Amino acid sequence: MKQVLNLIILNILFIQFTYAQTATVIWVEGDLSKEMDEGNWQRLKKDNEFNFIDKIKLTGENALAIFRISGKNDIEINGNQPPSILKDIYQYKNENTSNIEQTNSSWFSQLFSYNTNEGFGDVAGVSRGNDEFEVKDLSKKQFSFHNEVDILKNHDAVIYWEPSDENDVIYRLRLEILDDTTYATKDTLINISSNLLNECIPCEIKILRPTQTFNNTKVTLFLGDLPELASDKLSFLENKIIDHPNISAYKYAKIMLLLQEGFIATAHSYFLKYLDDSAIKIAYDNFLKELNESYFQNN
Repeated sequence: MKQVLNLIILNILFIQFTYAQTATVIWVEGDLSKEMDEGNWQRLKKDNEFNFIDKIKLTGENALAIFRISGKNDIEINGNQPPSILKDIYQYKNENTSNIEQTNSSWFSQLFSYNTNEGFGDVAGVSRGNDEFEVKDLSKKQFSFHNEVDILKNHDAVIYWEPSDENDVIYRLRLEILDDTTYATKDTLINISSNLLNECIPCEIKILRPTQTFNNTKVTLFLGDLPELASDKLSFLENKIIDHPNISAYKYAKIMLLLQEGFIATAHSYFLKYLDDSAIKIAYDNFLKELNESYFQNN
């Protein structure tokens, strides 16, 4: 009798635990919805929460969805998913996915970092150590957010600076390598090609005009490599982008990986490269907002 009672109690606790679990949509492409009642479906969007035992469906030519279960475990669904209970999908994937696939899915979904602020401006490794300029006039602007910037070898990079208060200003800059290259732009950024950057050992980018607007007028650029594990992840994502050019998630994850590893100037170049993708455009707007708030407006 006691064993039967214990079994009943365990079953009740299991049911309560299952019902208490929530699923959060941390990324979605395609049409994702959950069943409200027989035949009625509610559309789900990023950041929506629902019950782990709800029935869902996913449709679309390039459909992909990532869920976080009770803030801990993640599940990724690729392609069309007929109506199914999310808990059943999760269990099936755990039982029928190889260890390598599970590992790739785990680090991939973590790049979407739902549980914390994106923190683009606070990514570790943005600077090589010297975060403060020798002289800082609070009435002046900042040319770039640090005076030393890491750039990933064999990739383009974007140098971005705080806009001047002057109207219709034309910024003039010089990249000092073997053969100096000059730029003139009304934008507050320049994209430097990997062909030029590969000559950096290291090199400097200087703003020639307007010099009186900024506290610092030059930035030193250092070329670097990713750690082996991060390099493997980048190769994985680049292959996914080649195989699935219309899926935004792989492009987004690639940019997040570069930000996570401290290559902000390199990540910035990929934001611009993928800017015709609406999901990347939204992420880019957030990136600029956080960059400005973290490094310029608060300095």
